[in-house]
Amino acid sequence: AVYDALVRLAQDFSMRYPLVDGQGNFGSIDGDSPAAMRYTEVRMQRLTAELLADIDKDTIDWVPNYDEKELEPSVLPTKLPNLLLNGAVGIAVGMATNIPPHNLTEVVDATIALIDDPELEIRDLLEHVKGPDFPTAGLIIGRAGIQQAFATGRGSITVRARAQIEEDAKGRESIVVTEIPYQVNKTRLIERIASLVREKRIEGISDVQDYSDRQGMRIWIQVKRDAAGQVVLNNLYKMTDLQTSFGVNMIAIDKGRPKVLNLKEALVAFIDHRRTVVTRRTKHDLRKAQERREIVEGLGVAIDAIDRVIAVIRGSANPDVAKAALMSEALLGYALFLERCGRPAAEVDAARGRPYHLSERQAKAILDMRLQRLTGLEREKIEGEYRELSVEIARLEAILADQRLLMKVIRDELLEVRHAYGDPEGKGAGSGAPGSTGSRRTQIIEAEDEIEPIDLVADDSMVVMLTRQGYIKRLPTEDYRVQARGGKGVKSGGGRTDDDFVSTVLEASAHAWLLMFTDTGRVFRKRVFELPQGRRDGPGKALVNFLEMRPDERVLEMVPYREDEVDDDHYIVTCTERGYIKRTQLSEFANMRKTGLIAVSIDEDDRLIAVRFTDGKQHLMLSSAQGMVIRFEENEARPMGRNTRGVRGMGLRDDDRVVAMSCLAAEDDEELQVLTICANGYGKRTQAAEYRSQSRSGLGLITIKVN
Repeated sequence: AVYDALVRLAQDFSMRYPLVDGQGNFGSIDGDSPAAMRYTEVRMQRLTAELLADIDKDTIDWVPNYDEKELEPSVLPTKLPNLLLNGAVGIAVGMATNIPPHNLTEVVDATIALIDDPELEIRDLLEHVKGPDFPTAGLIIGRAGIQQAFATGRGSITVRARAQIEEDAKGRESIVVTEIPYQVNKTRLIERIASLVREKRIEGISDVQDYSDRQGMRIWIQVKRDAAGQVVLNNLYKMTDLQTSFGVNMIAIDKGRPKVLNLKEALVAFIDHRRTVVTRRTKHDLRKAQERREIVEGLGVAIDAIDRVIAVIRGSANPDVAKAALMSEALLGYALFLERCGRPAAEVDAARGRPYHLSERQAKAILDMRLQRLTGLEREKIEGEYRELSVEIARLEAILADQRLLMKVIRDELLEVRHAYGDPEGKGAGSGAPGSTGSRRTQIIEAEDEIEPIDLVADDSMVVMLTRQGYIKRLPTEDYRVQARGGKGVKSGGGRTDDDFVSTVLEASAHAWLLMFTDTGRVFRKRVFELPQGRRDGPGKALVNFLEMRPDERVLEMVPYREDEVDDDHYIVTCTERGYIKRTQLSEFANMRKTGLIAVSIDEDDRLIAVRFTDGKQHLMLSSAQGMVIRFEENEARPMGRNTRGVRGMGLRDDDRVVAMSCLAAEDDEELQVLTICANGYGKRTQAAEYRSQSRSGLGLITIKVN
């Protein structure tokens, strides 16, 4: 387990900032196992020294190890919040933690900002810490997950591979993946893609190859000639680990207790830790400086009275006697020493005429002193060191006495770390040289790029067929090849029974909406690609499987439209058998319930016979069973809401009824012709201009004589 932990510290695909530099095989992003420990070597990274800095200065508490034979640090006196920089993954009893890695520069900037203004809120810290920064780079989709995780300590972040679509000289597309989400095994990812292709769950891929090398990752996916690269890529995002979710759970041990930390709490805990470390370090340095100054002071006084000191030592039987004799000796010259060292006049005057007694530590240092230190040059060095120690002691005492100075020390050390390991000089986060320690690797893009079902389907042209008994299917338009005149054609299928037949055929793009109107006046809406794709000679599938229709209700008309056509200038025009028409703005149908909507209110003795999609500038032509036709401008009928009957479009004689409605463009009268066909097969063509425009609700003109 210890070796496994050591291996992970060396893996640049696991650690945002590897803590050890490994020599040998330490595994790979493909899931390869590391070599046995006898074949590998490690040394600390330069940054790791910042985690151990001042560990020898009583900055942290030491506790017994597992067998109580050694002592180990309870926590490292780190200058960096490694919990955020490299993250953490762990499972304990009843709880787990999953903290993502972050960018050093951003975290340090946020920490400094919090030191400057402890009242900062999470949204203020987000200006510095943009989000997690994974060692494998990739893309983070949207900021909502980041904001939730930083605010509460828990959240889900969507991570996506970096991929681009390339086109070769022959126009064939391929998908090239250069970065994958954090903790994704590259080999398993490729195997998953190949498996989906074999199972035909993803269409449009002809080959997958791994061309990764020392220069970087490169997964090459060949797209079939007739497939759309972006659609294939969207399906890969949806069905493979090219897009994953990182569940953030920022649980850490804070003051001996497990706690869920938000971003601010994590940074505050680090600042508190640094305050404790720097305080203990300062006290340690102060104690050492005071002890050293005491020795230097004794040496300085002893040199001034060197003859007496030598006499005492020579007259002693052994070192212990000499040490005791030196400690009892009253030496003069202390005030002179202080004066030469530049101490304040008050301190010099207080020492003047006062005998100086050596401490045990000072006496021992004098006994250990070499004779060469009796020279004049050594005296100057001792006095210079005394002055330096006095300045250092004053500085350390000031830090301990003033919290502002203490926080300034912490802030300055953070700036030093940022300069040493953060972004290159003059560059901001995410703009540093590739591969540099401080450069942001993971790019954050807005949530508009999240994958919707429509993104998984190519916007190809489709033929939609509906039978009288309610079976529907869609087919690519290219299934119907162009043939010469007089050919037999191709079979397009019919109903499931001999008395069923195709009642409606239309062409629409796969992404288009399809409004389906029933004979009871209700309407349903589906995307064309949501309809079942059938065989050319098959009947399709029953609409009742997709729409919540009532018994004996059937779809009578289908109207396709595109998203960009939903405005106040496009209309749905309905016509009933008794001659009522109604114009409703297309936007009224933009929000559709699964159970459908009422499109038009129909009387019990009436029924819907036609629905048309217009741009508000059409002429409407209604034809009756007795051969009458009326033409009028559609704007003669004002727009009305959905749940209304409409207005009279055509007056009818007894036993007559409206059987058809057509739309004509007024400006094309000279070119348009109207084809009228009777039930018994008779028909005729008439120039559209011969049908003059009238007021609605009239009986109209005779268009054809019928029996």
